[in-house]
Amino acid sequence: MSTLSCSSSSESIACSYYNPSTETRLVRIANSAQWYFEGMVLPRQKLRFLAPPDAYLEVYVGEEVEGSPLECIACDRL
Repeated sequence: MSTLSCSSSSESIACSYYNPSTETRLVRIANSAQWYFEGMVLPRQKLRFLAPPDAYLEVYVGEEVEGSPLECIACDRL
């Protein structure tokens, strides 16, 4: 399973997502009306980014958003 850890600040959340698998993961935040983020995380690599406090990180297997996400993680719960 992948790992996402977050620490909060006044207007955004600093997040760190680690991909422990041997497959590339596409991650994105698309649930916020004024915020969109998308990034590629290679196997055994870490991605750091800022997100709104109500953000959900969607994790997909491969290099394209196809079907349902493998995981959907809320930053504020971690």
